[in-house]
Amino acid sequence: MITNLRSAWSDDWKIFHKTLFNEVYKQVSIHVQYQTYKLNFNQSQTYKLNFTQSQLKNLNNPCTFKFFTMNTYTPSLALRNATERIKNPPVVYKKNNNEPIYTKYEHHTATWACTKLKEIFYNEKWAITPEQRDRVSRKKPDLVVEEAIQGSTFKLHLAMELKKVGERIEDALAQLCDALLETVDMKGNANDNQFEIFAVVQAGLDIGFFEYHSDESNLDEENIPHFRGCVSLTQDYTINGTMTRVLPNKPNDLKNLFHDFQNLRMDTTTRQGANEYKIPCIFNIEKHQKEIHFLFQHMENNSARSSW
Repeated sequence: MITNLRSAWSDDWKIFHKTLFNEVYKQVSIHVQYQTYKLNFNQSQTYKLNFTQSQLKNLNNPCTFKFFTMNTYTPSLALRNATERIKNPPVVYKKNNNEPIYTKYEHHTATWACTKLKEIFYNEKWAITPEQRDRVSRKKPDLVVEEAIQGSTFKLHLAMELKKVGERIEDALAQLCDALLETVDMKGNANDNQFEIFAVVQAGLDIGFFEYHSDESNLDEENIPHFRGCVSLTQDYTINGTMTRVLPNKPNDLKNLFHDFQNLRMDTTTRQGANEYKIPCIFNIEKHQKEIHFLFQHMENNSARSSW
C-alpha cells in the first residue's frame, strides 16, 4: 500500500489524496468522510477516529491531515488576531486635531464572526451574505448563511446578529426573532415543516448558539424553556418522546442570556423574558474555543432540532 501511495504522490496530488483515503478506509473498515464527518462523541466513533489518525501518521507521507475535534482544535491566526482586535481596538484619529482615540465598533465583532463562518461554511453549497434584507420584515440581520438547493434558489440555515463590546446580547437575539419570524414560517411551509433555523448572537467576546422555532406553542406544549422561541444548543430536552443533546460536555462557567446587570436604562419585556430563561448558554470566544468550534461544526452538518 505504501509503495502505491508514494507513486500516486509523485504523479498528482489529487490522485494521491483519493488513493490515500480509499486505502486507509479499506484498511481500518470505517466510513468517515474527510473533514465533513458528523462529530458524535461516543466510544465507537472516538476509537475509529483515533485509529484512523494513527494509521495516517504511520504512512509517513509529506502532507498534513486536519481532523477537527473538540480535543485538538486550535484557532487560526486570523481568529486569534480578530479576538485581539475586539479586546484592543485599533486606534483612530479625530478629524479636527488628529487626537488618537480607541473606540469599540460592531465591525470588530464582525471580523471574528465573518472569519469563523468562512472557516466552517466553506464548501460549494453554502452562501454567506452580510445585511441581507429580509423579504418579509424588510429588516437586515447582520449575517445569514443559506444552503443552495436545486432550482437556483437558497434555503435559510443560520442567521447571526452582532453587537459591539458592552451592548446587550439579549437585544441581538430579540432582533433576530423580530426580523425572521415570517420568513422562517415560509421556509417551513416550503420545506417539509422545517420551522426552525440556527440563530447565533455575539457581543464582543460573548457568543450564544440557539435554535429559533417560529412556532413557540410547540415548545410550550412540550414544556421546553425558551426565549421567544429560541432554545440554546446547550439545552438537552425531550421532544416527541426522544431526548436530544447537542453538546456532550458543557463548560461549568457559561453565563445566562441575561447576565449583564449594569447599564440597565430601563426594564423592558425583552429584559424580563431573557431573565426568565435560566439556561447557561453564553460562551466566551477565548475561554471556550473548542466548544464554540464544535457547535459551529454541528450547525454545518445538521439542521436545527425540530419541534414538530
